Amino acid sequence: MNDQLAFGSSASIKAYMSIYDNIVNYVCARVCNPMRPETLLKYHLSKNNIHLNTIAYKYYILRGNGSILIPEGKSQKNVNDRRLVVGHL
Repeated sequence: MNDQLAFGSSASIKAYMSIYDNIVNYVCARVCNPMRPETLLKYHLSKNNIHLNTIAYKYYILRGNGSILIPEGKSQKNVNDRRLVVGHL
């Protein structure tokens, strides 16, 4: 579950964003394990009957420490050498 990007109708995005109204209750109730943003979002979407269509796309995340997070299949790796991704940016 990727919590970085979502598209939808106004109604579905309103339901999606209602996670912020419920997050304190979710965390206090420990509704998911492990308690991470992705698993919390998955719980919220399921609880609110929000159905997903997934779109595969390759992207890179530049971290605050200067490293780059690169997707590799279903996992990710951190690199510090930007030359490894120059051809992809």
